[in-house]
Amino acid sequence: MKSIEFLVVNVEKNKVESGDLIWLHLRKDRFLELRKSKLMPRATGPYKVIEKINDNAYKLELPPEFGVSSSFNISDLKPYLGEDDDLESWMTPIQEGEDDEDITSSDA
Repeated sequence: MKSIEFLVVNVEKNKVESGDLIWLHLRKDRFLELRKSKLMPRATGPYKVIEKINDNAYKLELPPEFGVSSSFNISDLKPYLGEDDDLESWMTPIQEGEDDEDITSSDA
């Protein structure tokens, strides 16, 4: 079952207009070089929307070195919310005050 947050984000995506900045999901089948490792980023951006093709497709202003079509489905886009917007990370945040040197060995 999809979470409510996921559904809300998808509804907001339909409000994308020409000139907006968005994050682009890097699908393995389109971005082989950028997704050859599980540890590489799954998204990149922000990129400017050049044109709305229809409700589900948008044309983006991409760097030429990508070497792919600049048209993308709405499911590959996520709104860019400004300078403080950071893609959700799968990494565990560092907790202040923790230090590996303080860990004592049970062998001692």
